[in-house]
Amino acid sequence: MSAGVVPFRASRPVGPRPPRCAQHRTATVTRGSYSRGCEVCRVRAAWYFRYRAALIRDGRWEPDVPVAKVSGYVSDLYEAGMSDRQIGDRAGLCPDTVGRIRREKYPTVTAVTAAALFGVELLPASERLGMVDVTGTRRRLQALGRAAHPTTVVAVAIGSAHKTLTAWTGKQCRAAVCSQAAGVTAYYEAHVRQVGPGTIASVSRARNAGWLPWYAWREDEIDDPAVDPFAKLPSTVARRKLRALAAMAWGPEHIAAEYDDLDPARLDRIMRDQGSHVWVYRWELSAIGHALDAYGDVPGPAYALAVEAREDRWQTAAAWDGRDIDDPQDRGRAQPDPDQPAPAYSEAGIALALSGHTVRADLNDVEATFVVATLRQRGLNDHEIALHLRWPGKDPHGAVARLMCDDRRPVLPPELAARLTGWVDDRAPRVSGHKGRRPGATNLANREGAAA
Repeated sequence: MSAGVVPFRASRPVGPRPPRCAQHRTATVTRGSYSRGCEVCRVRAAWYFRYRAALIRDGRWEPDVPVAKVSGYVSDLYEAGMSDRQIGDRAGLCPDTVGRIRREKYPTVTAVTAAALFGVELLPASERLGMVDVTGTRRRLQALGRAAHPTTVVAVAIGSAHKTLTAWTGKQCRAAVCSQAAGVTAYYEAHVRQVGPGTIASVSRARNAGWLPWYAWREDEIDDPAVDPFAKLPSTVARRKLRALAAMAWGPEHIAAEYDDLDPARLDRIMRDQGSHVWVYRWELSAIGHALDAYGDVPGPAYALAVEAREDRWQTAAAWDGRDIDDPQDRGRAQPDPDQPAPAYSEAGIALALSGHTVRADLNDVEATFVVATLRQRGLNDHEIALHLRWPGKDPHGAVARLMCDDRRPVLPPELAARLTGWVDDRAPRVSGHKGRRPGATNLANREGAAA
């Protein structure tokens, strides 16, 4: 709603505004139509005096209210998708009168009329019959087309005409019926991440037409006409997100395999900050953000990249807890000094070890102690933990017990231990009998098939 526009609420409820009497509309008096002996006229007049008395008690009585005080609220309802008729029916006014007030054709309105308009509540989106900006609906329909949900399928699902949805996908149309746009939004949220019944040819046509997929949009930007998906942005935020994914063993090739519009070579250049003028499109930044949300706390298959990220001290997603990773000015936790010794622990190393992607030889005593304690809490015994971490030596499970009995061992900082406990994948790991064998990098399809 417009800033400064506060809907009026009387100190005591006086009920909705009764309709005018259709028979005595011409018998106009100061408070509107009234004819003695008519029950409809009597009810409306009684309501008027009750409302007027409530306004006087609240100190809000103005015989003539400037129309500018009311038009902003009415315009907000109209722009949100309510038609003039819907507003008028709930305020007891003619739709034409509502339109004139919205366009400020009157200099003033009565206090009762203003109070009645301020009492109109915004209807659910599925019940609004007015028009709204078509930008968000167009982008959702185009994203559905990229996911093999053509407009013919969407039209049948929401009960709309195919020609209407087809017109909305083009740039010539500027407005859409709010209730039908709400139907498109509901279908989009339920099906856009699933492959639809459309043909490969329909998806190819959508791609060739320049339609963007769902991951090119953030939820808070898809309805904003001012957002340009092809605007060039600095790569600072994209780089820190790619490095957070790399710390969890997700490389550019794995991200591009899931979000196929992304170029893995370009992602690699951004991640490694190669070139003095690296920039990203806004839709690329959105796709990288979706990848971080999906895989930022799940260990991936690129173990060698995770080792490189540990050596270069790239920050993980956990390092941004309580910070704004999307703010280029926010640098997260204090950046490590490359001239100083590396810290005694690695968050990514601990997370990878808990999921079975790191062997004992790659963990120091601080990391190994926390991992063993966490795995014990999950119900694994020392023998299973030794198999899980590929513990070297002739007596691996005895080495696990000796590590935990050593009072001189360093301890993980409590704040980091608490954060990691709620951040890493808490599923019980699968115990493998193949000691000394590290999982190699596999493609996403094989990983998902194995998980299933």
